[in-house]
Amino acid sequence: MKAGEKVVFEVAPYLGLGVASNETTGYTSGTGSYGLFGVKGSAFVLLGDNVELGLELGYEGFSHDQEFDLGGGFTETVTFSGSGPRVAAVLAIKF
Repeated sequence: MKAGEKVVFEVAPYLGLGVASNETTGYTSGTGSYGLFGVKGSAFVLLGDNVELGLELGYEGFSHDQEFDLGGGFTETVTFSGSGPRVAAVLAIKF
């Protein structure tokens, strides 16, 4: 939504899926599934035809499952997860 000629507001949910790696001292490294979700609100000031400067406020969560080799044929699956508020300064260049 545009608020005048130089300011733009946005609200957007997002969801991401992928693969992530994690290294833990004393264990083998590995990869596992990764999920990211959140919602963000943004305000941008148009600095020119192709440049925007903005601020994002939101709430984000993630979850990452990884299997660790404990040796001797034993493995353990560990889930890393968390959530919380996020703030970001944004410089967008459109081309």
